[in-house]
Amino acid sequence: MIFGIGTDVVEVSRIHESIEKFGNTFARRILSDAEFESYL
Repeated sequence: MIFGIGTDVVEVSRIHESIEKFGNTFARRILSDAEFESYL
């Protein structure tokens, strides 16, 4: 398994569309625990 720390570059519109389509399930998969709490 590969472990790493870094920054992903994404289009905000793609993330927004995915969250609208899949809701919190998608957000939970891509955010850390702290990020998810802030997102709520």
